[in-house]
Amino acid sequence: MSCGGIDLIDDYVPPVLRITTPLTQLTLGNTFQFEASYFNNVGELVTNSPIEWESTNNEILSVDGAGNIEALTPGTATLTVSALVSTSIITSQSFIYVIEPIVAMVTSFSGELVSKSNYKLVGGFYTL
Repeated sequence: MSCGGIDLIDDYVPPVLRITTPLTQLTLGNTFQFEASYFNNVGELVTNSPIEWESTNNEILSVDGAGNIEALTPGTATLTVSALVSTSIITSQSFIYVIEPIVAMVTSFSGELVSKSNYKLVGGFYTL
């Protein structure tokens, strides 16, 4: 038996813009490209949708139109991506912490090797 008439399904979902890069921390002086995805009112991924990137503090974190960020000064900034959908602007945000480098490179050594054991120490320093 067939169905007579038209079946209508209300499959509307709110449009969503998501930052898809899971980065929250960047070391001073480094760069990284962020990406975002826009899903329309039926949940379909829309490619090549025009979006805009913005940083709340360009002295800490700069961003260009393609989502490339650069860590300029230690601190915290909010990265925002936005898109115009019909008559509304939808956004997504990510908090980015810019940190100092953790490891310092040691390039030279000097000193005297001393031991309190009975073993004789011989050799020199090894550098990478």
